[in-house]
Amino acid sequence: MLAGCTDETAEFCDLTDDLEQQAEDEELELGTEEFQDRLDEIADEAPDEIEDDVDVIVEASEDFENADPDEVTEASENIEEFIEENCEED
Repeated sequence: MLAGCTDETAEFCDLTDDLEQQAEDEELELGTEEFQDRLDEIADEAPDEIEDDVDVIVEASEDFENADPDEVTEASENIEEFIEENCEED
């Protein structure tokens, strides 16, 4: 099990890890329907602690032109911090 990752966050951790790996391997491209579906899936599993931040990212990916860059940056940083604290492997 991942360090600090409870059963409640395990699915979120797995989904974010899979998305990151597919993006790195260029199996999944930003802006595609498949990418958006994966983000929606992650949003459904987001722990309450970062649910609002994940929603900001999902909304920004759907309507990038109208996204608030500062809000997106803050949400991204909050999600990254959560993942580092709760999803990183030992």
